Order: sequence, then C-alpha cells, then structure tokens
Amino acid sequence: MSAFVDETLLSPALVLGDELDLPGALFETIRMNLSAIAATPTDRVAVRQAWISRAVPGCTAGIRRRGPS
Repeated sequence: MSAFVDETLLSPALVLGDELDLPGALFETIRMNLSAIAATPTDRVAVRQAWISRAVPGCTAGIRRRGPS
C-alpha cells in the first residue's frame, strides 16, 4: 500500500529540532488506517531476521558484489 502525498513538509530540516503542532484528527486518521490495514487478509508470510541471515548467504554463495563497497 502506498500513496503519493502532495503536502508541504512539516519541517524544513532532516532532523526535528522542535516539537510539531499536529492536529488531534491526524492521530485518529492514523488509527483508522492502521486498523483497516490490520484487518486486510493476506497470504504473505512474515519471516524473522534470524532466518534471513541464515538463508540468504546460502542462496547467494558464489555471487560477487558489484559496485562500490
């Protein structure tokens, strides 16, 4: 799920230096959206980082990395 957001930035800096004045309705919208996402059926399977760390090297054995280090 993704959407293009054509809104102004909340902060001109990459790191927030001051607390933002966000409307309470924003958090209610976030809660509603997260509830809808959580209720959406999926056939995806979650895997843990430990499994990926064990499995990926075996799948990529002998493949050399290209590009900058």
